[in-house]
Amino acid sequence: MPCFISPADQLDAPDRLAIHELLGLYGHVIDDRRWFDLGLLFTEDIVFDATDFGNPVTTSLEELRIFWMSDESMHPLAHHATNIVLPRRVTARYACFPRG
Repeated sequence: MPCFISPADQLDAPDRLAIHELLGLYGHVIDDRRWFDLGLLFTEDIVFDATDFGNPVTTSLEELRIFWMSDESMHPLAHHATNIVLPRRVTARYACFPRG
């Protein structure tokens, strides 16, 4: 779907690379169950909305860590970030849609 993209809306190469690496690290942290490394991925005041998957909204890093540690079956062993494509348009909200 074509859209107008102003130069101010475009991500520069270092930002694109940083986001790509962050999503790759996410896959490794989740696959390896490195719950205490979630701080490498998220800020302390994260709001993580997983209601589309029947899970609650968590509103802190510690709350998310405790929730994910409570049932490791919610993250089956699989690489969680492949074929990373970043939109050309910058928005205030970013969503990651894993496919499995």
